Amino acid sequence: MLGFSKKSNKEKANKIFTKSTGYHTYDIATCSLIHDGFTNISYRYKLENGNEYQIRIGNDQEFINRKNEKLFLDSIGNKDYISFDTKNGNAVKKWIIGKNPDEKTSGKISFLNKLNKSIEKLHTNKLNKQILYQDFGEFFEKSSLEPEIKSKYLSLLETFRKDKLVMSHNDINPANTLIIGNNQIYFIDYEWARINYYWWDITNYIREVNLPLWKTYIFCLLNNISFKQMKQRLFVCTCFAYQWTFYMQQTDKIVKYQKEVKKLMEYYFKKVK
Repeated sequence: MLGFSKKSNKEKANKIFTKSTGYHTYDIATCSLIHDGFTNISYRYKLENGNEYQIRIGNDQEFINRKNEKLFLDSIGNKDYISFDTKNGNAVKKWIIGKNPDEKTSGKISFLNKLNKSIEKLHTNKLNKQILYQDFGEFFEKSSLEPEIKSKYLSLLETFRKDKLVMSHNDINPANTLIIGNNQIYFIDYEWARINYYWWDITNYIREVNLPLWKTYIFCLLNNISFKQMKQRLFVCTCFAYQWTFYMQQTDKIVKYQKEVKKLMEYYFKKVK
């Protein structure tokens, strides 16, 4: 959390909005909190004239590189942002009309097929080598990994060194995925964007929704990955996510998430031993 009350968060969002757009607070019809996450707080503003915006208050600047985020957005041609402060992550962007996939939709094969195509499209963007590369040891030191798990994580990373690198969203999950109309899938919130392996966006989504292993076959087929390779990559992705949790402020929310990720990591570990 940012250390502000709900009231002061809203006041801060109002200042960001009015300064960036030229509107006044009396132009705002409604303001609703839409996200209170580990790295930002976001509001949805509906104006009297019908226009809608998302206002983001940034957080955790120690680990979120906002210059990198902005560079990534520019590199893929994203034009949604009205303003973007690279010092603190505060931003205003146009509201994208869509809906997040619910639990039922997230597991549908038809949706997973569309999701894979959208991820592939993102990955076709030209590699900008100024973008940060994924550092798989970034959160390694403080994490409490058992020796056997640590050893497997490091040994598998060695086997992935020749895998294709792409412009990766790096945090694809239902909250960062919008379904627009019936077919279009649109990704938002590129805070953790990196140059990373082509399979990372897929495995991150699988672990976030805890997709049953048998359903991952659709991604295996579409990406020419064997089931064994998929399990290995799922373990590494989940192990990294577990390490990340130790570097976040240890709130009740992050501790709960940490326990969930650890349980899933141990499950995948058994599959790759």
